[in-house]
Amino acid sequence: GYTEYFSIILFLHIFTFILILLHNIRDKYAITKALNAFILGGLLLGFFFLIGFETDTSFHGRTTIFGVNQNMLGINLSIILILIIHRLIFEKNIDELLKIGFVIFIPILIYFLASTGSRSGFFSLLAGLIILFFFKKNRDLLMKSVYLFFGFILGTSIIFYFLNNKTIGNRIIASAYDGDLSGREKYWETIPKLVDINPFFGIGKTGYSYETELLYGTYTSAHNIFIESLVMGGYVSLFYLFIFLFRLIKQAIINYKRTYNVLNLSLLMPIIIMSLVGHTFGTKISWGIFAYIITEINRNQFKLKSQL
Repeated sequence: GYTEYFSIILFLHIFTFILILLHNIRDKYAITKALNAFILGGLLLGFFFLIGFETDTSFHGRTTIFGVNQNMLGINLSIILILIIHRLIFEKNIDELLKIGFVIFIPILIYFLASTGSRSGFFSLLAGLIILFFFKKNRDLLMKSVYLFFGFILGTSIIFYFLNNKTIGNRIIASAYDGDLSGREKYWETIPKLVDINPFFGIGKTGYSYETELLYGTYTSAHNIFIESLVMGGYVSLFYLFIFLFRLIKQAIINYKRTYNVLNLSLLMPIIIMSLVGHTFGTKISWGIFAYIITEINRNQFKLKSQL
């Protein structure tokens, strides 16, 4: 009964990713412009949320908009907030009207994120902001101290707000004290055993669907990209996945050392968290972040040449 023999969505994500890299050859700022458009889209979603347009609330009180999965929505909102805060604090050439709009929408987007009840979104935002402020390069010790102090106040305020929010606070506390992961721990214990069917090359997506239906009565995601890669593609697939992620992290570190752009490292946090508890390759913004990190050095070299 399983009909998806070819994942057209994943294929289109990879195809778009390649097109982005090719486009970068013609326009070094294309990805930056795309991220700006992503931010504006997030502000528009925040406005829709504020007026209740196409919003819905689940039985557990978790809010969504346009039927988007709450965890995916929470991750996207965390990325938007990281981008906005980075532009406000670390970018000097920013329009005053846009700056005012960002300041107005930050509390709206934080409230929106809390309303989704997404713990992965919360931890992505928190980890991203910690990286953003802690690893910011600054030779002036006073300014470095100011950044750290401001980051501490902002981070503490966000933690306090989320813990006291009825929708997400109880879920965070349950994770911290009871180890509650919404059933993911059961999947992480059972699904990896399916690798024994075909250890080296896996059982494919249709085989995965068939086996999880036998276990749980319906198709069930492992909520962990490493487990799904292991079962669907075996050790070979997992090997190439580790190579890709390792090279991506290495490139982000190289970018940071050469260009002092901490945004590379900060945007890695949602990627890592999605890999552990969700679907990194299932959302378009992940591929946009991949492309941004890969092309960061070339973009900065182009900027230096244009200033000569």
